[in-house]
Amino acid sequence: MTEKVLKNVSLVGREEIIPHADILIEEGRITEIWDRNSGREAGERNKKEAEMELNLKGQYYALPGFIDTHIHGAFGSDITDGSPEAWEDISRYKLSQGTTGYLGTVLTGPREETEKLCRDLGRYIKKGENLNLIGVHIEGPYINEEKKGAQNEAYIRKPSLDEVKRWHELLGDGLKLISLAPELKGSRKVIEYASDSDIVTGAVHTSADYEDMQQAFAAGLELGVHLFNGMKGLHHRRPGVVGAFLEDEERPVEIIADGIHLHPAVIRMVFNCKSSENVLAITDAMRAAGMPAGSYDLGGLEVEIEGNEARLEDGSLAGSTLTMNRALKNLISFTGLDLIQAAKPVSHNPARLLGLNDRGLLEEGRRADIVLLDENLDVRLTMLEGDILYDERE
Repeated sequence: MTEKVLKNVSLVGREEIIPHADILIEEGRITEIWDRNSGREAGERNKKEAEMELNLKGQYYALPGFIDTHIHGAFGSDITDGSPEAWEDISRYKLSQGTTGYLGTVLTGPREETEKLCRDLGRYIKKGENLNLIGVHIEGPYINEEKKGAQNEAYIRKPSLDEVKRWHELLGDGLKLISLAPELKGSRKVIEYASDSDIVTGAVHTSADYEDMQQAFAAGLELGVHLFNGMKGLHHRRPGVVGAFLEDEERPVEIIADGIHLHPAVIRMVFNCKSSENVLAITDAMRAAGMPAGSYDLGGLEVEIEGNEARLEDGSLAGSTLTMNRALKNLISFTGLDLIQAAKPVSHNPARLLGLNDRGLLEEGRRADIVLLDENLDVRLTMLEGDILYDERE
């Protein structure tokens, strides 16, 4: 059995940081963790010579790899480009930013194209050569035109349970999340089917009111997708979608923590209403992430990138160029969360939502999906199932 050891690293755990930890990895999983301050270290074990030992000299934090439940593209490619080459470009870029798992998010598009995309993605994921692409999030086409945002209005349609069943048939376990407007006729049947099939459903691009949301919750809807964005806001006589989610401390929500989609004060408010265990940080990134300023396509719409902002011609926000690493740093800067708390929205919480019980925490028995950050919290190394797939240590 091959062994790998990360020595002398500050391990960010569930409740504490172990400042001088050694991590033993066997067959892609964490098998033991030593605390050097306790007097034990990896070099003292009575085992054969490790295949790889990295002495990190106390210079790095080790966090569970980031998991992004909402990303359309990066590095010039989009999930809807429909080719393994595009998906691999996205995967490699995400690994360079510490993301060891992401859901390829499909925008509203023609029925035939969405079906073909589900077929091709399903085959690709089942092959097992997909690196960190762990599943699919279908955002639309069942959305409200009033709150369409940067979705192509030409392809918005009514919820169809038959269509959803076809997606599920083609993607199998790869269909992880469906987001929709729960007030639309037919949405309840989709939500109930998804709930019975262990597929998460979320509210997105919606004009639902508070009462609509209570009915959706009863049907099994779980997630507030990019909360505040593309939905009715909070009004003191009309709580709306936002009020329904903020009222329930245990119901998870996504936030785009770039300081553009949400004011830092609003992000603080979300954490005041919910514990750090029930917030997911996402990027909602489009193909311009990791690319220079300019014009880029998003679902057939032209998006202009200037600075860190992605906008349509009419000024509407159109996804982002955010990375999970920047989201982590922003959470700390905007809210005052410590590193232990801020790590949960980028790793443990999305893993728990998706039922990925072997990910999201650095504990014995879990996958060795690990990101090393330097003192500035910049990504220096990403490890996927114990294999180093990105390394920029000095």
